[in-house]
Amino acid sequence: MKRRKLKVLILGHLDTPLRGHALSLVSQFPNEKYDVRLVVMDRCFDQEGYKYFYDVRNRLKRIFIRKTLGLIRKIKIWLYFRERLILNPKMEGRAFFIGDFNIITGDDILAKNPDFIPDLIVMAWTRTFVSSEAVRRMYELTQARFLFFFVDDAHLSGGCHFPVDCDGYMNGCHDCPAIIKGKKIAEKVMADKLRLYKGIPKYIVGVPADCRLARKSPLLGDALQFYNWVSDPVVEFTSKSVARKELGIPNGAFVAMSGAASITDVRKGLKYAVEAANILAEKHDNVYLLLLGNSAEKTDFNLHLNVKVIMPGFLDIHGLFRAFCASDCFLNMTIADSGPMMVNYSVACGTPVVSFYIGIAQDLVEHKKTGYIAQFKDSVDVARGMEFIFRLSKEERKQMSENCKHQIAKVKPNIDWADDIYENWDNYDNK
Repeated sequence: MKRRKLKVLILGHLDTPLRGHALSLVSQFPNEKYDVRLVVMDRCFDQEGYKYFYDVRNRLKRIFIRKTLGLIRKIKIWLYFRERLILNPKMEGRAFFIGDFNIITGDDILAKNPDFIPDLIVMAWTRTFVSSEAVRRMYELTQARFLFFFVDDAHLSGGCHFPVDCDGYMNGCHDCPAIIKGKKIAEKVMADKLRLYKGIPKYIVGVPADCRLARKSPLLGDALQFYNWVSDPVVEFTSKSVARKELGIPNGAFVAMSGAASITDVRKGLKYAVEAANILAEKHDNVYLLLLGNSAEKTDFNLHLNVKVIMPGFLDIHGLFRAFCASDCFLNMTIADSGPMMVNYSVACGTPVVSFYIGIAQDLVEHKKTGYIAQFKDSVDVARGMEFIFRLSKEERKQMSENCKHQIAKVKPNIDWADDIYENWDNYDNK
């Protein structure tokens, strides 16, 4: 007998595929097995077939809504803690942002699709949208299982999006280093989550590094299943000479690429890329830094005379692939991340990655095979990695490029998590 379709409700802060992944998650659930609904907090595009709470395409309306909601959240935080959220100015990379004090309730979310009782509720990037109280309420109303899809690590913490070198999430988020010493905000939020998530059946989907973190978490360690997820982009290959011509880069140059939505974001570690390029330029001429992102921002790079910078700004996916094909290596200098996805793009294009042992790089970057793993926050070792790639022979570079192209297939799980959840649904009890 054919099994019925499972009803899935996907929740996310935004509807953009690159910021929260909620919209792109819809396609992960096969139509013949799942009936899917999507609800987001902020609507940015004219996408059909989903519900939203706010339409933020109008700039003035967006500013008004976000400032109003931000003020309401601050008031709620103060009423709960009787103190303001005071961040530690030395909180490098942690991106602390409590998303557990929101005005949208579980009833509000479910009411967007009346007469639709989900079997599975998917939590994507839900910052400032879905609180732990809303999670509990939705569970009580539906008895649904929850799938936590990791875009960052906020699901397992008391407020930070990236723990960096802190293991506080494993034991209650006491003495959170992202908050001024003595404040108990993260600790109280974690205690609430532990209470409210208790007994809820959960699935975890994330890059292997995030699944390893989640297994150690008292919040999520009791999950029914942990599914490793590795994105495998479909690449548009361009010859290096053609790609460089489009970007105005000479064929004889050594090109190190880096970038982020905000290249001035401390967490993205641009300073390590610049420092490493300067070190390499002490020995070699014609070193290029190809920096993608918000090139409109004025930044004093303080670069060596031998380093040339090209900043094309934001590129579409076609331009992004050409940039990877034009580069000799990609510098992944983020000090805290679940990805970034650019590591996946780089190895899929055959471009080796110089990276810290962070996020998806832990699985996609094999030292001196698909790139170079540098010592954490060590620009000198990053420069060694660049030098290692610089000195490779033509045949060695070709071999490393081939290693990269096969790396995602090498580490990608054989099991599709959406299919596996469906096929084994009856093997678990919701109680």
